[in-house]
Amino acid sequence: MQGQGQTNNCGSKQQQQQQQQQQQQQQQQQQQQQQQQQQQQQQQQHQQQQNNDVRGIWMDIKS
Repeated sequence: MQGQGQTNNCGSKQQQQQQQQQQQQQQQQQQQQQQQQQQQQQQQQHQQQQNNDVRGIWMDIKS
């Protein structure tokens, strides 16, 4: 009976470790999504700056 109890304990420990690893992988995926959102915001800012530059050049030509 004691021998069976030890093997059961070992088995339950292994299952707990596997669950923890899966949670860590999910956290990494969330971090990657946040990085992608930041890149999109930077691209939008660049486009706005280019538009402003073009408008400034047109004003210079008209004057």
